[in-house]
Amino acid sequence: MVFRFMHIADIHLDTPFQNRDERLRQVLGECVRKSFSASVDLAIERKVHALLIAGDLFDDSSLSYRTVKFLQRELERLGEKGIEVFYSPGNHDPIMGNGYDKVINWPDNVHIFSSPEAESVPVLDENGRLLAYVVGAGHERRAEGRNLVKGFPQRMGSVPYVGLLHCLLLDGQGAGEHERYAPCTRWDLEEKGYAYWALGHIHRRMEYRDNTYIVYPGNICGRNFKETGVKGGYYVEVNDMGTLKVEFIPLSNNIWIDLEICGLEEIDSWPSFEAYLTSCVTEKLEEIPSYAGINMVFVRLKLTGASPMYRELLNWENIEAMEEDMASDLGLDSLEINTEHIYSPIKIDDYKGGPHLASYTLKLIEEAKGDEELLISLAPDPIARKAVRGSKVETLEYLKELLEGLENEALVHLIEEDGYEI
Repeated sequence: MVFRFMHIADIHLDTPFQNRDERLRQVLGECVRKSFSASVDLAIERKVHALLIAGDLFDDSSLSYRTVKFLQRELERLGEKGIEVFYSPGNHDPIMGNGYDKVINWPDNVHIFSSPEAESVPVLDENGRLLAYVVGAGHERRAEGRNLVKGFPQRMGSVPYVGLLHCLLLDGQGAGEHERYAPCTRWDLEEKGYAYWALGHIHRRMEYRDNTYIVYPGNICGRNFKETGVKGGYYVEVNDMGTLKVEFIPLSNNIWIDLEICGLEEIDSWPSFEAYLTSCVTEKLEEIPSYAGINMVFVRLKLTGASPMYRELLNWENIEAMEEDMASDLGLDSLEINTEHIYSPIKIDDYKGGPHLASYTLKLIEEAKGDEELLISLAPDPIARKAVRGSKVETLEYLKELLEGLENEALVHLIEEDGYEI
């Protein structure tokens, strides 16, 4: 016998998409819904027994009328095909205070793990035969600091167990970049003897294979430039011997591409500049697999390094015009060009060590980078006062960011704008 299921996570229905224009907010909201619908379509097409949702189905407790109607319809579609839904609330949609039961009439085919205490639910086939156990738990509060895996039962017998949880794998890739919600280790998971762990919380696809299969599918649909790459979910088959078939399947029709572009030192005309950026973007677009079904592309270009077109690139009208032209020519839905890290091609070493203001300024910047107390003393009064009030670490991080590329900026002001000569 084979237990077939879909594993998705981090849908974030009703994401507000702040700082975007109204048209783009609507487009992105529709992309999220379409991705969820695609997972339902696939579940029906593959005739799965269950759809597993590993947390953050919602972005917060405030649900729109449109989302409630949409979700109700999609869950009912699954119920009509006899497909069960297992949902483990995460940090964005915790059990306490969500109020979802007041606005959503959950269909009978939906099982919500509504406690931080693990619960085991048997999954039966159409003939009533036991296929597997789905074991899950939910976040009680937004900042769930307990290791919920500790309360999951050990596998017993030959029937496969599948764990469902929204958590942070402490020894997983990129763990330090995420909040420590329901933290656990790989050993915590592996020692339970489960065939598969369906996890959520990390918005990047990751797989760990050892004694058990541990999977983060990533979020179902990219929403910003931190969520790049092809997005989707997993189709899984596990038989009564514990043998797995695991397949990642793209579900989102959009993709976010974030490129850092350097090598601008020899480009000194607009035609050459546009041609170079176009080639960089085109090369990245060609890497998108054709089977992913991508028809909406958002691109951000972060230009870095020295450029003889330094001043032209700081003119927002120039950049806005280039964004429009390139987006149209390449068929992009959005293009952002960031020029904050472009600087004048002044050779800094030429101004070090001399008896002049430029040399003294460079020396002071270098000392500030290595002396935190000096850096704090040089901060403007509002920032310095903030450090005194107990946020010194954050203040230092902010000041160090300000120091990046400051040598070049200082020389530009001293030499080019003020006419300083040495």
